[in-house]
Amino acid sequence: MIALLTGEVVYRGNGFVVVKTGSIGYKVIISDVVASTLHGEVTFFTHEVIRDNDHELYGFLSMDAMQLFWKLITVSGVGPKGAQKIVFADKIENVRSKIALGDIAF
Repeated sequence: MIALLTGEVVYRGNGFVVVKTGSIGYKVIISDVVASTLHGEVTFFTHEVIRDNDHELYGFLSMDAMQLFWKLITVSGVGPKGAQKIVFADKIENVRSKIALGDIAF
């Protein structure tokens, strides 16, 4: 499993960046808002999802965000894409607080 990735952002796409480390470029799925702020060398904590016909890396800027993501994907009906959107919806502390309060609108 690829758990940490450090390299240079060489391309920004819709919902992802390509990070070049050595001679390999990795597609890392990340929020568009966050992607637009990334320049030069970055470090991502990553969660790798491998399915029959798909291989995805979900990127996070902190281990705290990654751990929240891990908790969210254990919830029935919450997949990696939805969990990542929740993680990036606000500051981690605010997201945790809203979840703890049962803020359905959030």
